[in-house]
Amino acid sequence: MDFRAQLAAIKSGQLRIDSAKLRDMQVRVFGDAAIVVAGGGGDGHLQGQALRRRVQGHRLLREARRPLQVVYSQMTSIKE
Repeated sequence: MDFRAQLAAIKSGQLRIDSAKLRDMQVRVFGDAAIVVAGGGGDGHLQGQALRRRVQGHRLLREARRPLQVVYSQMTSIKE
């Protein structure tokens, strides 16, 4: 489910997020850019069914203007 579909599901009540947690965040700064690596996950319900998701993600940020600009974002689901 992509980001827009997730937002639509939350607005409609089909998706309910009960908890979300960020873990193991590492930030490396290179001049006006930064790379953020973090894991995380959440628990909730999708159309009444229990849902548990764990992910690992990367973001490349650039300080071209305020707020920081996300240049690249990638997230991968992790099987438990």
